[in-house]
Order: sequence, then structure tokens, then C-alpha cells
Amino acid sequence: MEFKKTISFERGTERWLMTVQTDSTVLVTCNGETRVYDIDRPIQKVVHEEEYVYIYTDLNIYQFKFEVDNFLVGDILDFDFEFLDDYACHVFNED
Repeated sequence: MEFKKTISFERGTERWLMTVQTDSTVLVTCNGETRVYDIDRPIQKVVHEEEYVYIYTDLNIYQFKFEVDNFLVGDILDFDFEFLDDYACHVFNED
């Protein structure tokens, strides 16, 4: 499936922007800093629910959560939403 999806989320002074690209690359920007995450399989669909973004592949789900204080968490889940592994953990603009 070929697509590009852009997601924005705001909470207080935090401004999140996520772009899911057709090559299975995910760009996450928060308050001016950008990180790049590679999904190891073709993306089938993307679901955005409040501070959560779910990226579905044929094998599992990558869950990203925009936490408070510019903190991004990413986990890999199975299709029953059971935790499989950590994927991302970063505090944006941390001094």
C-alpha cells in the first residue's frame, strides 16, 4: 500500500508532528527537533487516537505515544495489543 500520512497533536506547549512515509519511515518532530524511525515491514494502515498512533504491519503493530514533557515512547505489540518489545524512547529537546 502506498501512502503518506501526517499526524499533528498538541498538548499545552507541546507540538507534535508525525509523518508516516511510503517507504515505511516515520519522522517525528516535537518543538523543533526531528527523529527518524524505520519500520521493518510495509505499513498497512495508520490509526491516530489522541496521544497514540498505531502503525499496522502484516506481522505486528508499532504503537507510538506522545507523552508529557516532550517524551516519545514506542512499543511493538501483537494484534491482541500485548506488549512484545520496546521500539523508541526519547525526550525531545532535553538539555
